[in-house]
Amino acid sequence: MRELHRDAHFVVTVDDASRLVRRARTERRFESLEEAESAYEATLRAIATLDRGRHALLVDVRLAPPRNDPAFEELLARVGSRLFSGFRRVAILARTEVGRLQVGRVSARFHPSLRGFTDEAAALAYLADDRAPGARDPG
Repeated sequence: MRELHRDAHFVVTVDDASRLVRRARTERRFESLEEAESAYEATLRAIATLDRGRHALLVDVRLAPPRNDPAFEELLARVGSRLFSGFRRVAILARTEVGRLQVGRVSARFHPSLRGFTDEAAALAYLADDRAPGARDPG
């Protein structure tokens, strides 16, 4: 696993063997919307050179301080498609069921395969599945 980016708010790594990009949120709060936007832009620069179609993305927000104010959700709406687009599959890992539901509500519109999880093993299994999102198991 190699590290692509690290700052006070995010750690971005890639596992080339499993073609998994992990963007983990730290516990540090954003002091302003400008700080949040700058942090998201830095993560976008970090993943800019990746062939997203060959990679799955795990977004781990378990440590993130809860936040659902309209201004922050507007920021996520502006950067969301750029953060998620092009990846084979996307999973968001939340600490609680309420967090999973909130993240799903805010982010689901950005990627057709985006799924929320509270269990890391289940999220990783979902991301490792090479079938088309929504495909059913035979039988």
